[in-house]
Amino acid sequence: MKLAKLALCMLALVLAFSCKVGMISESRGKAQEAYIQFIQTQTKYENGVSVSIDNGTIFIAKVDKQTKRGVTGNIYTIPTGRHRISVKVDGRLLYEKEIFTSSQETKQISLP
Repeated sequence: MKLAKLALCMLALVLAFSCKVGMISESRGKAQEAYIQFIQTQTKYENGVSVSIDNGTIFIAKVDKQTKRGVTGNIYTIPTGRHRISVKVDGRLLYEKEIFTSSQETKQISLP
């Protein structure tokens, strides 16, 4: 019986000390991406607007309403750096500008 208890204690010690001990940490930089958000004070574009980035990528974006408390809503991921943004609705140009975005920055584009 003593031998079984001793074997059980030895097994418990081996299992306890075979686990990884210590702190493990991992460090990663933030992703090289930025965000854009389209805002306005009135809700005119309920069906969204057509957005072109660098005369290439085109997508439909929702426009968020700006209030005194701020803006919450839809943000769109873009690469960091310099970009030409064009915003159209029904073929009519609303906004066109070259912007510069840095990592993890959100640019708010105010539409008329």
